[in-house]
Amino acid sequence: RFMANQLATAHWYDISAADLNNRADIAGVQQSARQVAALMDREKQRGILPTRIVLAGFSQGGAIALYAGLRYPERLAGIIALSTYLVAADGLAAEASEANRGTPIFMGHGMADPVVRFEWGEASRQALVAAGHRENRRADTTFRAEGGALVRVSVSIAPLQLEGSGDVIGVIGVVTDISERERAEELRNRLIQQAVTAQEEERRRIARELHDEAGQSLTALLVGLRTIEESRTITEAAELAQRLRAIAAQTLDEVGRLSRGLHPGILDEVGLPAAVTRHVQEFAQRHGVAVDLRIEGLDSEVLPPALQATVYRVLQEALTNVAKHAGARSVRVLLVRDKATVVLRVQDDGAGFDPAAGAELAVGDRHLGLQVMRERAALLGGSVKVESRPGAGTMITAHFPVRRA
Repeated sequence: RFMANQLATAHWYDISAADLNNRADIAGVQQSARQVAALMDREKQRGILPTRIVLAGFSQGGAIALYAGLRYPERLAGIIALSTYLVAADGLAAEASEANRGTPIFMGHGMADPVVRFEWGEASRQALVAAGHRENRRADTTFRAEGGALVRVSVSIAPLQLEGSGDVIGVIGVVTDISERERAEELRNRLIQQAVTAQEEERRRIARELHDEAGQSLTALLVGLRTIEESRTITEAAELAQRLRAIAAQTLDEVGRLSRGLHPGILDEVGLPAAVTRHVQEFAQRHGVAVDLRIEGLDSEVLPPALQATVYRVLQEALTNVAKHAGARSVRVLLVRDKATVVLRVQDDGAGFDPAAGAELAVGDRHLGLQVMRERAALLGGSVKVESRPGAGTMITAHFPVRRA
């Protein structure tokens, strides 16, 4: 304890001298640091992990927070040191705990502090950087908003200086809500994972179809050719050849369908309307669903390749969802272009669903799903709207802006 204005005041250690390097009573600092470490050990025994503990202090308390925190053997959440300085800076490199070499440290200093001078705080900052602590004036953290909600924020801090002068006259800080950015990043990572999963699933599907359809057809051709070799008459061989020709034509159609699924080459050849027409016809034939297709405004000018491919892929995904989930008897497809927008609408009379409850299911259900349709459209500045309710079918409407090259 020491006397301040005739009052007994608690202190962490004795002041040995007025200069920075010899100011602190090291034995007193070490004793106080041991007490702080014992306090953190007690909290750990109570179930509070060190990674959830922030050491904070002002003036002498800040010096102890730095000394004890940087030497504590387990990783801490952070250290806050206000209007203070680094005690025993010369020995920090050798004594610092490896666990806390990267621990976040916030240092703030009063410009008019008559006891702990500002330059001491600056010298301490430089000593921390020299000891291997990375200087970072921006950090992401979590604030608790009014009402108790947790909000992710980015905090940026920079010195405030007069123009033409190196003197620091204050600190400016900016706090930015990054909740939406982090949600978007999380969604992006999920979509990448789902895209990779969907790609592998698509490869497995193609492998199965090649084995089950093209593979079996080619096997039938081989067996038929061997049978022709053993034919006794020209008539018998001609009949077998005719059947084999039909198998070969069917195989060619199947391979063509698989090829168009990988990349609709017809887009490169004749454009979007013909590709959409063919895909809708094949969908109706394969799934036994009546399809009413209407295309308007796409005759005058060919759309940019990226827009054509995106519209086509969204149509594919929408019809795939109809086939897998809707149980529909009929589907209406509308593709319309005006001067500035292309609109694609796919409406079915199937089972429908609750979009609020079903969106997450659609995202994770073996295909890119509704969210990836939105993502594809968003890449071109477009949007996808889903309207549905149980028992009343589903309508998917996608809008794409037309941007001229």
